[in-house]
Amino acid sequence: MRVLLVVALLCGCSDTVAQVITRRDDAPSQLFAPNHPWTTSIAGAAVDPRSAAMIAALEAAGGWGTSNRFRIDFGAEVLTVAPDTPFREFTPNSDFYDDCDRVPFPLPIGGALADETGYRCTTGGDCFLLALDPARRVLYEMYRASFDGTTFTGGCAVVWDLQKTYGPYLRGKGCSSAEGGGLPLTPLLATADEVDAGAVAHALHLGLPNNRLRRGIYVSPGSHSSPLTSAGPDGIPYGARFRLKASFDHTRIASPRARVLTRAMQEYGLFVASSGSVPLAVRSDRSTKIKWSALGVDASTLEVLTPADFEVLSLGEPVDWLADTTCRRAP
Repeated sequence: MRVLLVVALLCGCSDTVAQVITRRDDAPSQLFAPNHPWTTSIAGAAVDPRSAAMIAALEAAGGWGTSNRFRIDFGAEVLTVAPDTPFREFTPNSDFYDDCDRVPFPLPIGGALADETGYRCTTGGDCFLLALDPARRVLYEMYRASFDGTTFTGGCAVVWDLQKTYGPYLRGKGCSSAEGGGLPLTPLLATADEVDAGAVAHALHLGLPNNRLRRGIYVSPGSHSSPLTSAGPDGIPYGARFRLKASFDHTRIASPRARVLTRAMQEYGLFVASSGSVPLAVRSDRSTKIKWSALGVDASTLEVLTPADFEVLSLGEPVDWLADTTCRRAP
């Protein structure tokens, strides 16, 4: 795997450090071709005129999930496809839609689904199957996968071409993905290795409960919504981008390493990509060199973050998915 050494200077805080960062081409910031939204700095981007109203509505609805605590989900794992990795046909389940990709999916030996110890979905959770093929430059993402050794079933499955520059609505207007908002999941997952190295150079993954999400609405780079969303006109649409305010005092975060995450929230923000009760999703440390516990980062490390610490960036043109659920695949 290609490794590049770059020097990063982390500024604007009392624990400023200069250090050498190892960047790998399987890091989230390196996955897709350049110039995708999640690797674009938004430090100086405009705030939406209705940001304050949307934040107020979020707070009135109960704030973040998990009793308004900004908790972290460590369940998602990204597997690596090797030359000998078996590919299997799967049978679509009720979470598979017409615009999803019905192709053989890889099951790397010794791998596991999100929040599982193997490939069988036992928890009733999202059970994401995420697999990166570095040789072919392809990313496989599947929702609600399950394989019991004989039967392989799956929900919405998407094959992302990592050499392609996707347009403003990614796979196309109205098109779903393994995520409710139509975005890819993997490039939004911070890793323990990135945090240890001192920089997360991409946007992060934000999930909100359905009653905080604007009913049926998405904005670019989102491309999809859900009939389960129910918030009013000040609700947050799928695809919206949050940014931690520049005035945020990073010393409110007890773990110095965890402050790498809050700096990323200021530089790259967070995309509202899914519904859920745990706001922030990061990558499991099952296959990373560094473990989250060694960084002083656990599920409650960022609980001091409140909706009022954030602003919503300019949304652009809202799209009413409920008015037209047709997927129009982009070229």
